[in-house]
Amino acid sequence: MGISNTTASACIAATLCGLTAEQATGRGTNISDERLQKKIRVVKEALLVNQPDPSDGLDVLAKVGGFELGAIAGLMLGAAASHAVTILDAFNSSAAALIAQALAPAVTDYLLPSHQGGERAHGAALAKLGLTPHLFLDIKLGEACGSSITARFLALALDELDALHAENGDKDIDSDLFLERMPAKAPSVTDKTFNFYFQSMPAPDHASMMACQKRLDHLAKPLYSLGHLESIATEFAGIACEGRPEKEQEPALLLFSTQKETVPRQRILSAVAHTIEMPVTIGRLRMGLPPTAAFDFARVTAEDITLDATILGLGLTEDIAAPLADALMDDDGELLYAPEDFLAHVPKDLQLPVSALIGAIIAAAHNSTMILPSDAATELVARYTERLAPDVRPYLLHLDGTLTNLGDTLPGITACAGALIVEAALSVLNDMKTFEETKVAIADDGPGKEKQKK
Repeated sequence: MGISNTTASACIAATLCGLTAEQATGRGTNISDERLQKKIRVVKEALLVNQPDPSDGLDVLAKVGGFELGAIAGLMLGAAASHAVTILDAFNSSAAALIAQALAPAVTDYLLPSHQGGERAHGAALAKLGLTPHLFLDIKLGEACGSSITARFLALALDELDALHAENGDKDIDSDLFLERMPAKAPSVTDKTFNFYFQSMPAPDHASMMACQKRLDHLAKPLYSLGHLESIATEFAGIACEGRPEKEQEPALLLFSTQKETVPRQRILSAVAHTIEMPVTIGRLRMGLPPTAAFDFARVTAEDITLDATILGLGLTEDIAAPLADALMDDDGELLYAPEDFLAHVPKDLQLPVSALIGAIIAAAHNSTMILPSDAATELVARYTERLAPDVRPYLLHLDGTLTNLGDTLPGITACAGALIVEAALSVLNDMKTFEETKVAIADDGPGKEKQKK
């Protein structure tokens, strides 16, 4: 829109975070290199002429802020006084939070971060506030794009707490959880089984991806400003073979367990999954059988689920996930072994869940389903699998440490959050209007100037 609020925010961040104009100033609405240099000069001049006092938040606001940023800072202070949380969105809300923090440092206890956006100083502002973002979507636009997703994450967290403290069970919640037991007898699995999947893996539909990208490019927003939400929508379009897939998809969650009894805190997971209509299947592995049996069990189970589900969250229960992650990666989070022989290095008691994950990934991809790894161990196995079978790579949406930073969660919760991110991406595709539909002016600068048309 070119309303210059990121210019004022850059001045605030430079003053209160101790940054230079170059460090504080970003591209805003994806402006050109020439206009970025002009913007940096404006920030430099504003700081030089006005000399805002970093020890006085009101002085900073008065000298280099804006009315909208002052209003947001006041909202945060008023909300905190009423013991209400404010969810930060993009760079501008974080700049306003810096003003609120300067006026009343305790306000940060009432601030919830959402994402770290594409503006250059957003990370520095969040660090000054003492906040860690939950999403890394490379969004370069405000308008609640990140905070609306985080609001839904917060709702999931509250569902977890409700389920934890609930005294009476909810039968509707239980109806969303299914149990599949691995057969006692190991089936015969030959190379023909593997070859069938590897040789007939469908490729995402390129024409659908191009049609999806064309619509995204002409939405009434700066070009490429919605970062990973745009790439997720495009990838899903290719998987679904539709240029504009509907935002209401069918997600499902598959967790593997080696425990004979009920999965710990199963009821909490059921409550969360029930909220977003994401049925849960627990695949119970039978220890003592060969890895090929686990592969075949998971292959069949995932294939059945993905006959209907278009999004599959995939993970392990806590008793397996932590030791498996330790066995597969080094201290820097890198893969420890060559993909072709990594299974031989996996401890024997963990080979079944690894084989199960591989079987589920291959079957789900073969059924043209987007796959969401839900924990660090599953993420690692997915990375090994896509190196063994590169054709599955387009179907994997890596979440933990890539798009999300949710910390330690219950099994499956990261995949539930991932399903909400996919829904947000498809909402962008379906609910935002094009320049032609809104009758607003197209970009007159930056990459959108040449590409976007009414």
